[in-house]
Amino acid sequence: MNSSQEMMEKSRFSTKKHLLARLLLTTIPITGPALAAQETKAATPATFIYTANQIRNTISAFSLASDGNLAPVPGGPFLAESYPVAIAHSADGRYLYNVNQGSASISAFKIDHDSGALTALPGSPYTTPFAYPDAITLSADGKIVFVTAEDGNLLMAWPRDPDNGGLLTRDSQTVATGRHPIDIVLTPDQRTALVANFDDNSVSVYRFIDGQLSSQKQVVATDEHPIHITVSRSGRFAYVANYGSTTVSAFRIAKNGQLSEISGSPFFAGAQPYSVVIDPRQQTLYSANWGSHDVSAFQIDERSGQLHELPDFRFKSGWFPYDIVVSPDDHHVYVANNGESTISVYNRDNNGELKTLSGPIDSDLGPYAMTIVAAAKRNRN
Repeated sequence: MNSSQEMMEKSRFSTKKHLLARLLLTTIPITGPALAAQETKAATPATFIYTANQIRNTISAFSLASDGNLAPVPGGPFLAESYPVAIAHSADGRYLYNVNQGSASISAFKIDHDSGALTALPGSPYTTPFAYPDAITLSADGKIVFVTAEDGNLLMAWPRDPDNGGLLTRDSQTVATGRHPIDIVLTPDQRTALVANFDDNSVSVYRFIDGQLSSQKQVVATDEHPIHITVSRSGRFAYVANYGSTTVSAFRIAKNGQLSEISGSPFFAGAQPYSVVIDPRQQTLYSANWGSHDVSAFQIDERSGQLHELPDFRFKSGWFPYDIVVSPDDHHVYVANNGESTISVYNRDNNGELKTLSGPIDSDLGPYAMTIVAAAKRNRN
């Protein structure tokens, strides 16, 4: 058994066993003229990208320049705990959270508005009441943190103090999911929660009203091994990356939160799509395809929610892309390439098609999940 296999066996994170980076390439820090050039372009940073690096147990941080280039945040990468696999931020841009699957904990950080640097909150990391936490998201008002437990088949709603960012150990709520829950998302009206059940090939639907989760209100079938969900800003459509197949499932969301599959779904994307994202203008959906080392691009029919391949449908990424985000100005797309420890950077045209902006940017080892943060105007604490 080689060292990579031993690492995967010891972690026994069932979803992740075959997802660990096959190429653990040594990260080469960006230094000298290249770094100076990037820092020159990064005028008054206000937007930052963070990656959870599962192999090095760190959070990498980059500021976004107006031309889309990335500059490393001074002091990074920042230390997390064992095996960070998910990352999220508060809606006000003041706090960052990551799930440490290996240590069953959540790290919490304060984001420096000016630099993007991270400072651990007092009490961080917070131990989860179950083993193998997986995904994380926050309610829009910042009062609840949602975390899935992949081995426990649970979704937990964990109270949070919006004023100081700390997690509260009291009054948490737990509901049952399908087998091996992974991603968790809320609809924009904050009244419906969706969970991807990897081993059940399904999505569970919950109502979230007055700070309380219902038991499962609906379970809908997907293609094989759903892993990541995104919801349109209108709240009308949900899209699910099916890692065990080559497809993205598409659903219409009713006012009461119920899902119905859209005609033509599931739609072909690429080999083992891992994550999906919709651009800020709500015109294009992208999937990062782990197995084919590329990104697929679709136009979204604003009336039906159907997906239509763009003329140039597939765009090369680095090895084993896991996550994908779009810049707030809608002009750039970023992909975390787990297998080569880089971030691909693309320009995005008005039709949604991508063109490589620059060579891949080095991250720390094993970038797994990403989040993009428009920093708060000021830090109040």
